[in-house]
This record gives sequence, structure tokens and C-alpha cells, in this order.
Amino acid sequence: MLLAKDKKGYSLWHHAAYFGKLEALETLRSWAKKAELNPDELLLAQAEDGETVLHVAVKRNQVEILEILWVWAEEQLNTNELRKKLLLAKDKSGYTALEHAQFFWQVRGITDI
Repeated sequence: MLLAKDKKGYSLWHHAAYFGKLEALETLRSWAKKAELNPDELLLAQAEDGETVLHVAVKRNQVEILEILWVWAEEQLNTNELRKKLLLAKDKSGYTALEHAQFFWQVRGITDI
């Protein structure tokens, strides 16, 4: 269940980030730990369009979700290389989550990214 994806490749993690459900993400993380799943895999998982959970949270302006995802990345990801992979993962359009943040947040008037 924790690794299940819908027909577009989105996981429960993606959906929780999309709707800003921090408690759901925390529960999923807790279950993943109990199931001894690789946390790197969950943070780096990409849907069919290439979006990671970070992409989804950025595009939906889910700041609280972004903050907790970064804390978890710092705790879980094994090396700086994996943290780079999280930040540099590109969707099928060729954009990273940071590039989406720059575009979406500037459009919404948020300039201090």
C-alpha cells in the first residue's frame, strides 16, 4: 500500500502533499519506517510526469509540507548526493522543483524564495 501508485504514477505521498495533509504524510512516514522501507525511495519517487513529492508541494504552495520534506530529507537521505537528486530531479517538462517554485511563486507575488 505504501508504494502503491495511481494510474498516473502518483503515490499516497504525492496526494498528501497535493492536498497539504501534513498529518497524513507523518502517518505515511511512520508506517514506512515500521515497514522498513527505504526512505530515499519514497522521497525520490517520481510519477509518470516525473514529479516528486517536492514538485507537487511546490506547485501547490504547500510551504509547511516543503519544510517537513526537507527536514526528512536531511534526516533520511544517506548522502549529499541524494539531497542533490531531490532538489535536481526534473519532471517531464525538464523543470526541477526549485524552478517551479521560482515560476509559480513569482506569479503569485511571492518574491523571497
